[in-house]
This record gives sequence, C-alpha cells and structure tokens, in this order.
Amino acid sequence: MNHRILAVLALLALAPACTLLPPQPPRFNAYQGLTPGGAQPAQSPIQPPIQARGKSVALVVSDSSEKQYEYVEAVIAAMKGGGYMYSGDIDRRGRPDYFNGQIIKKFQSKFARVELVDDFRKATAGRYDYIGVIDIAIQKPASTGTTFGYDIDVDILTPNLQRIVSLKGKGLDNNRCPGSECAYATDMRALQQAMDQFYAAFDANIR
Repeated sequence: MNHRILAVLALLALAPACTLLPPQPPRFNAYQGLTPGGAQPAQSPIQPPIQARGKSVALVVSDSSEKQYEYVEAVIAAMKGGGYMYSGDIDRRGRPDYFNGQIIKKFQSKFARVELVDDFRKATAGRYDYIGVIDIAIQKPASTGTTFGYDIDVDILTPNLQRIVSLKGKGLDNNRCPGSECAYATDMRALQQAMDQFYAAFDANIR
C-alpha cells in the first residue's frame, strides 16, 4: 500500500492562520445507525482463522467513519479556499475513496468476491458469507499539539451478525521538528504503523 493516504491532513497544524478549518468530529459507536440502538454484535462461536477461499464478503463503512471522511473533504476544501497549493498526487491519495480502495484490495487478495455496500440491510440480506464493518478514526494536531494518529478497526461478522474477529491497526507518532516536510513524515509514520498492524492482523486471521 502507498502510505501517502490522507497525507493532506498532515498539514492541519501548518495551515495559514487566515484559513478557518472545520472542527474534527469525535469517534462514536461503529454500530450506531447500523443496528437497532447501535447494539454491538455478540461473539460468534466460530474461531479464526477464517477460510476465505471461494467466499464472499460485504464491506460496510461505519457512520462514524463517514463523518471522519466528510471532515477530510472539508479540510481539503478549506485549505484550497485559503490558497494552499499541493500536488495532484497528494490530493488524489488524500481522498477517502482511495483509502477505502486499499482496504478492499487487501480483502480481494483472499476472498473470491468483495463488495463495498452502502446499505447495511443489503449486506445482511443473506447474499454474502461474511460482513466486514470498517471503522476509522484519525487524530491530527489542532492549533497546538504534535500528535498524529490512526485507528483502524474492521469487525468480521457472520451473516447473522455475530463477531468472529476484530482486525485492528493503531499508529501514533509525535512531530519532532518544525516545517511541513517533518509534519508530513510524522503523519506517514503513524499511518504506516497502523496499516502494518492491520495487515498483520488480517494475514493472521484470514486464510
């Protein structure tokens, strides 16, 4: 995976003072808006590793993640409106669709059929062998602070909404020097750490 995903957010702490950035949304229950009352799934008696060969999986992005993604788009728009210029490559890789695409590719490496589904009811209608709920949280410096962080949680569920395993990745790093290049490098270290952990969890639990 190219670890420049969402790189534009590394510039949050470096935005011009005249650029008003949107507030960062808090992370909330991944199942809010998906299950009645946001109920967490029960634990499945099925134990990993999951045998993915010949199987299908529906991937659903949590409402909490959607709010994070909206924030990304709002930051990009605000910084462009404030006159900040950055390369088209960073712009493309900073988009949530690119980030989702990398997760889909990882699932496609093991599962026979992988679909990103925007309707949770469709995902649970019995057309798929498994369901994956993607929940992402992003931490960036505000006007003060130096911490960059990524949290990735992907629950693998049975069709009757029992959790088999949670695939997790967490990255956290602090900016060690001034300037945009240093902030960018810090952001990428945090992201790489999170993705490496997620990939390792995936490979350990999906066969």
